Amino acid sequence: KDRVSYTGNHIGIKTLLKPSDPEQFKKYFENSFTCINIDLATVHACYPIFDEYNDPLILGLNNGMHTMQASLMNPETGDLLDDSIHNNIFFMAGNANEGAHFVADINIRGKLHKVPIVQGGSLVEQAKYLCTSVGLTGSLDCLDPVYKHLTQVEESMKK
Repeated sequence: KDRVSYTGNHIGIKTLLKPSDPEQFKKYFENSFTCINIDLATVHACYPIFDEYNDPLILGLNNGMHTMQASLMNPETGDLLDDSIHNNIFFMAGNANEGAHFVADINIRGKLHKVPIVQGGSLVEQAKYLCTSVGLTGSLDCLDPVYKHLTQVEESMKK
């Protein structure tokens, strides 16, 4: 999982592919697409893999944490190739605390973390992000308590 901080409300996407056999890859995928998904949306935006001149631009991002997934499209069926799906890339747009719905203080193994929580964002994904960022990827010792804490803080914000 990658994390990027970006001070703006739009991003340009640059795809970096490193196939083991570049000639074979280009032969098979020459007329195919890279597809991206922002913030776990139900749709993907796709663009040609080998278009060197027109990188996609994502506009209108709210300040705060966002996620992005990338994958390749099967050139024969148009389906996304499951084996090519890149795990979520987490990135911040603008000032994270400024764009956050709320900032949670979470203690993990004796260290206090300030976590900007995006309004309408998946608390599960945000808990996964925090646990991964402190080296506890997939640890239920981290995920369960962090998710419960984020849920409690969000509920108290509604009152």
